Amino acid sequence: MPSAFSNLTKNAQWYLEQVDPAKPAEAFTWQMLAARSYLALGQAKPASALFQQLQKQAKDPAQKAQLQLLQAHLLLAQGHANQALILLEGKPEAVLDADTQKDWYRQRVVLQLDINNKFGAAKSLIALEPYLNQSEQATNHQQIWSLLKSMTPSTLQALEEAPAPDVTTGWLRLAALVNEFGAQPNLLARQLAGWKRDFPNHPAQKDMPAGLGDLAATASTSVQQIAVLLPLSGNLEPQGAAIRNGMLMSYKENQGRFTLNFYDTQSKSTGDLYKQAIQEGADMIIGPLLKDRVEELLKANPTVPVLALNE
Repeated sequence: MPSAFSNLTKNAQWYLEQVDPAKPAEAFTWQMLAARSYLALGQAKPASALFQQLQKQAKDPAQKAQLQLLQAHLLLAQGHANQALILLEGKPEAVLDADTQKDWYRQRVVLQLDINNKFGAAKSLIALEPYLNQSEQATNHQQIWSLLKSMTPSTLQALEEAPAPDVTTGWLRLAALVNEFGAQPNLLARQLAGWKRDFPNHPAQKDMPAGLGDLAATASTSVQQIAVLLPLSGNLEPQGAAIRNGMLMSYKENQGRFTLNFYDTQSKSTGDLYKQAIQEGADMIIGPLLKDRVEELLKANPTVPVLALNE
């Protein structure tokens, strides 16, 4: 039979018809599915009635944890997002099936992003990783990277909670390396080699984000001029400025080794900026930041190494 948080394929009435009082464990799961089906249709009242019945039936830690997750869904449906998040952040140690784990962390990510808690959402995505298949993991890595890439190196360092090879610390340090050494591709390549030694089993080893996996192979001492494509005006100016400022701090320590030029991706199309950068002598590109801008740049078939800041 399906698990309590597997994909819904039937209506609530069908699930309730499967309930057999002689099989209490299965009856609990069928009722959970029915309650979720009601919620999917926006029917909070019958879902709440089922929840009250299930409170009397929950016996083992796994059932109690599933009921806690259902309660979070109910609270969210009733407009109590903050209370729902409190429940989801208090995740019990019970052994849960993969469907329940995935639903728990995905719901928590949504609520954490609603309050702009990027680090909390990134941690939830990292915790979600073991329950995903390979294709889902690739998307998960992109989401983690997008949440961490705009933070300053000092912020990322302050967020570390455990030493290497902790997975969360690995993501934080990877993002910090790009922000701190992004203006020094050769040094960044060496730093990445050290990161790989410190985090040998990290998920990003096989799926390095934003072209980092190719950097070590393409970076060379021949880089003389770097074009940095960032949003330096408009709504995304704060994110672009944070990355630019981190690069400039690093650049000041390496003056004379190369030239660093910034281009505002909000002022022209990415294709036009690429042509301008090449005409002005760029032999490497860092950026763009937005996914659609990255896609636009790749359509131009760049002839120089690109360290994108997004997938």
